[in-house]
Amino acid sequence: EMVAFSEPRAAATLTFGIDLHEPLTGLPRDAPLFHQGEGLARTGGYASEVRTLWGEDGRLVSVNRQLIAIIK
Repeated sequence: EMVAFSEPRAAATLTFGIDLHEPLTGLPRDAPLFHQGEGLARTGGYASEVRTLWGEDGRLVSVNRQLIAIIK
């Protein structure tokens, strides 16, 4: 069940992992990288999130997963 908080809450990262899929080789140093983030679930005082990073040429650069404890 998603619960909206009426005020900010403290949180602590429990796990943090990153998978690197493609090197940045061939991408110009000033080329933008595109970020997409999604909260997958928030229940029982925990939240799970996943973030992806894409090169301007469409290659998947990395996937980041994070498990967060919401401090009450």
